[in-house]
Amino acid sequence: MNKKIFFVATVAASLAVLPSCKNEVDDLFDQSAADRIEQAMTDYNEALCSAENGWEMLYFANGDEQGYNLLCKFDKNGSVKFAAKNEFSSNNQYAEETSLYEMIADNGPVLTFNTYNKLFHIFADPNDIPSTGEDDETGFGHEGDYEFVVHEATADQIFLKGKKYGISIYLRKLPADLAWEDYFAQVEANKAKYFNSKVKTIWLETATKRYTVQDMTSGVMSFVPEGGDAVSETLYKAYILTYDGKLHFITPFKGIDGKISVQNFDVAEDGTLVCSDEGETGRFYSFTPADMFTATSYTWRIDKNAVEGSWATAYQALVDGIVAYKKSSPLQYVEFSYDSKNAVEGYPNLMTIKTKSYTLKYYFNIAVEGDNAVNITYGGTADNNSKVFYRDVPAVVDFCNALCGASTLTGNSNMAITTLVVANATGSFAVDLR
Repeated sequence: MNKKIFFVATVAASLAVLPSCKNEVDDLFDQSAADRIEQAMTDYNEALCSAENGWEMLYFANGDEQGYNLLCKFDKNGSVKFAAKNEFSSNNQYAEETSLYEMIADNGPVLTFNTYNKLFHIFADPNDIPSTGEDDETGFGHEGDYEFVVHEATADQIFLKGKKYGISIYLRKLPADLAWEDYFAQVEANKAKYFNSKVKTIWLETATKRYTVQDMTSGVMSFVPEGGDAVSETLYKAYILTYDGKLHFITPFKGIDGKISVQNFDVAEDGTLVCSDEGETGRFYSFTPADMFTATSYTWRIDKNAVEGSWATAYQALVDGIVAYKKSSPLQYVEFSYDSKNAVEGYPNLMTIKTKSYTLKYYFNIAVEGDNAVNITYGGTADNNSKVFYRDVPAVVDFCNALCGASTLTGNSNMAITTLVVANATGSFAVDLR
C-alpha cells in the first residue's frame, strides 16, 4: 500500500484516474510525451471537477506554523471557489471567494491558481505577517506554494506537491451533504474535544518511546521524550485536524531516535487518536484522571449542579452555614488546586472556599493510588480566617471530613479531560477544569 496517500483506503476501494499500465505498454509508447502529459492533464482536471461538493484541502505553507483547513470546488469553466476560516485568510470569519485555476504542462501536470484569491494566495504572498515581529520573515510572508505538481489521484483524494517548496498537500473529497460552514464548525468542535486549550499536556505513545505533548492548540505540537531534556530534546511538528476527527502531520514524526514514522491518526472507539499508517503504532491520550486531579498546574472547580448523594447534603450545609455565620456573603465556589508554597507541611493540595468577602484555604494530601483512585487526608489551615471558619462553622469541618478517605475519579474523555467526577460510597460531585 502506498504510504504517500493520506488516510490510505484500500487500493481496491479507490478509483484510479490514470489508466492502468496492464496490457497497454504498446499503446503507451505509441503516444508522444506531450500527448501523455496532455491526457494526464485532462484526467486530473476531470478528477478535480468530479467532487460534487468540492474538496477539503489540507494546506501547509511551511513547517514552522500550523496547517490550514481550506475548502475548494473546481468547475470545468476554469473557476475555483475557496472557503476559509482562519486568522490570516478571513480574520477568523467564514468567507468564500472565487477565482481561476488552470492545469498546465511543466515536465508533468501542474495545477496553478493563476488569479489572486485572498483566501488562498495570502499564504504565498511575500508580505510581512502582521502577528510577527518587524524583523521576522520580512519580504517572505508565509512562503507557501500556489502551484502544485499533481502526483496521484483517486475518486476520493488527490496528492499534490508544492512546485517551489515541495510540501505535500492533500485534497479529500467532501461528503455531498456537508454544508461548508458546518465543515468549519466540526473542525472547531474536534479541536476543542481532542486538544482543549485548558489541557496543557497529553501523551503520545509510540512503538519505541512515550512523549509528553504540549502546544496542541497552536497547530505545531512540541514533543519531549519521557524523562528527556526539554531544552535539548524537544521536537516540533505542524499538523491539521480534519472535520471527521483525523489528524495529519505535515511530514512523518520520526521521534528522537528516528525508529518510527507516524503521520496519520484516526479516532478509536475509546476516543483516543490512533495511528493509521500501515506498519506503525502510536496513540495520543490524556494523563489519567488521578494525575489530572493532582497536577500542579490545574485548578478544578466543583459544579454545584452536579453534586449527588451525601455530597449534595454536605454542599448545601456548607452554603447555608457560611451565609448564616455572622451574616457572611454567599458561597461563590469551591476549588481544588496545588499550592506547596503556602501549604501545611506535607499537605500541598489546596481546597479554596470562596465567598465575596473571604478566601478560605484548607490543605490536604491527595495521594494517587491508581489511574482512577485517590486517598485524601486533611492537613489543616494556613491562615487565620480559614481557622476561624473551621472553628465556628461546623459545616466547614463536615465538608473537609467528607473529602477524606478513598475516592474514585472518572474523566469525561481519554484525550482532553476537562471534567472529573469524584465519587465515594455515598455520593459524588463533578469538578470542571478552569
